[in-house]
Amino acid sequence: MRKNLWSPKTWNEVDWPAMRTAINKHYTRRKRIVQFMHNKLPTGVEMKKRLITYDSVCQACFSEQETSLHLIE
Repeated sequence: MRKNLWSPKTWNEVDWPAMRTAINKHYTRRKRIVQFMHNKLPTGVEMKKRLITYDSVCQACFSEQETSLHLIE
């Protein structure tokens, strides 16, 4: 709970069996699922944090901030 700054209420609302099923069923996509869950997909914003010269603009639609949530919108 501390790592994600979740409240106990949020923690209890997660469907943990479904989470486990999703991760185990999609073994080849496990890395991406876990990256998405922790907001660490290699998006523009994340890459900008790692590489100062990287541009955080979305290359598909030129939105100012390419984030994990932006990818699924």
